[in-house]
Amino acid sequence: RGLEARLLRGALLGDVGGDEQQLVGRLAAGAERKVARVPQARLTGHGLFDRVHVTDRPAYLAALADAARGKEASVEFRIRRQIAGAGGRSVTQFVWWEMRCRNLAPAGVAGSDQACDGVAVMRDVTDRKEVEKDLRHAMDRMQTQLIEIGLLQSQLREQAIRDALTNLFN
Repeated sequence: RGLEARLLRGALLGDVGGDEQQLVGRLAAGAERKVARVPQARLTGHGLFDRVHVTDRPAYLAALADAARGKEASVEFRIRRQIAGAGGRSVTQFVWWEMRCRNLAPAGVAGSDQACDGVAVMRDVTDRKEVEKDLRHAMDRMQTQLIEIGLLQSQLREQAIRDALTNLFN
């Protein structure tokens, strides 16, 4: 609980777009909205954790635990966001984020009971995840087509070997 808040306070938020990479240091007022699109006050404590998709929470917590032990950790997880939908109603949307985090405590202090400060670099990877999903679907379609081609080839070979009317070898 405390590590998440300390990591969030000291987080670095990275955006990668085109050829440029913009790295924004120390979360400024309003930067939290970039992650979950809510005010910082609603992200303190368990605020960000509550927005992490339920199935991604174990990996998220494992990365935070690794960071607390002094290891560098990386995790991809989904965050729930509210977006404006049709008719002015808000719609829940899950976006993919990658977080790399590590403990900044001096050597020998990591893993102790003392509070530790850490840094987290987070970036939105939703577009990359969509491209990966599209690529997987294209690969599945290609595999299906290759199987169909193989079946057609074996049928064509059989038709070349046997006469279709008499079923005798040519």
